[in-house]
Amino acid sequence: MSVPLTKERLYYRCPTPQILMAAEIEGKFSEDALKTAVKKAVSRHELLSCKVIEEAGKVVFAKNDAPREPEIRFETEPFCWNAAVSAEEGRIFRYEEGELIRFRVYPAENGAVLLCSANHMVGDGLSFVYLFRDILTALGNPAAALSPAPLHLCDPKELTRRVKLPFSIRMMASGVERQWKKNGKQFTFADYEKLYTSYWSKRETAVLDAVFEPEETAALADWCHENGVTVNTALAAAFLLAAEESSVGVAVSVREKGYEGLGNFATGVSVDYFPSVDTGFDERTRELHALLHKKYDDPQSMLFLMKFMDALSPSLIDGAYFNAFGGYENPIAQRAAIMFGFRGTSKGVNLTNLTKLPIPAAYGACTLKSLSFVPPLVPGSQRLVGAATLNGRMCVTMHYDQKEEESMRECFSRAIGSLKRQAAGLAKDAE
Repeated sequence: MSVPLTKERLYYRCPTPQILMAAEIEGKFSEDALKTAVKKAVSRHELLSCKVIEEAGKVVFAKNDAPREPEIRFETEPFCWNAAVSAEEGRIFRYEEGELIRFRVYPAENGAVLLCSANHMVGDGLSFVYLFRDILTALGNPAAALSPAPLHLCDPKELTRRVKLPFSIRMMASGVERQWKKNGKQFTFADYEKLYTSYWSKRETAVLDAVFEPEETAALADWCHENGVTVNTALAAAFLLAAEESSVGVAVSVREKGYEGLGNFATGVSVDYFPSVDTGFDERTRELHALLHKKYDDPQSMLFLMKFMDALSPSLIDGAYFNAFGGYENPIAQRAAIMFGFRGTSKGVNLTNLTKLPIPAAYGACTLKSLSFVPPLVPGSQRLVGAATLNGRMCVTMHYDQKEEESMRECFSRAIGSLKRQAAGLAKDAE
């Protein structure tokens, strides 16, 4: 059994493929019990029993004859996002051997914090939310049967079959394709490992995080409702304005209704916003909301990025990474690297909000107190904001290059402060 990568192919040679998710689990359980639950949940998903290899000129998920057990490390120090990111970001996933996911366990006062580090090829943020649900199910009720979850991938061609790229874009993509086929290069895993090592020898990222307690989250949601916007838009507006940027990209789910397995079912839309200096936060949020929802409501706009990426040769994406970060000299790869934003100054705000998580918090004697995640700081992005809400508790993180520490702390403080002021203001008015 082998299934070609399509949408997931973007992360095949990406130097920043890690998506990190942390669950704070309360309850009494042994290390062995947690380890058994993790292995049971992982083995349920066929995708995590695969390896990623090249077969007949295509990159595929292939069944691993001897599925690799996930690495589970038990730490002695309490959980800290910066320590976790530092420990994981420079470690390559040996996906040709079936290494697609790994875990760390940190001690906590009433339980533990379980960190999942996964390659974005096997899932989006919501995928790992469902995986954590499976782990907690197995931990809270060891006798529970977890039914097999067959491999199921996003199909860009099916999703975008009614979407048409502008003629100029089609011609440009076709021309680039022809030139790449004549002069392009296929890269090996050894090439990728060299690229990966070089990339992380020059970089270190950091994370800031904040929590909105249930009463704050509820008050913010009420403020959004009164202003005719969503919490997602409020987050985007707060960080866009705090960063003093004009471009914002927002992740959008294209997951089939009812599907609760692994797979990368997310795309993105972006807008440029230039507010008047005289408008306040309320009006700016409403204006940004209108711009974003104009794209959400138009399949041509919402699925443009997916359609465009699907029109390009997958190996050209590899070439762009190697041109930008691996010293590969090729004019077509350089053109692609510039087009994808891998070259030049990183800018803008990117947001992934998983909203209210569609999983329970209670699992027998165990409780999932909170869940937060850190999106990968993909090349070309200056900051990645992640948000997730469980049981009314919203956890927000921001992932950035540590070289920008001072300005990023100021940005995060202003954005979170702005959101909390809106919530506090409404709560005060209600008294």
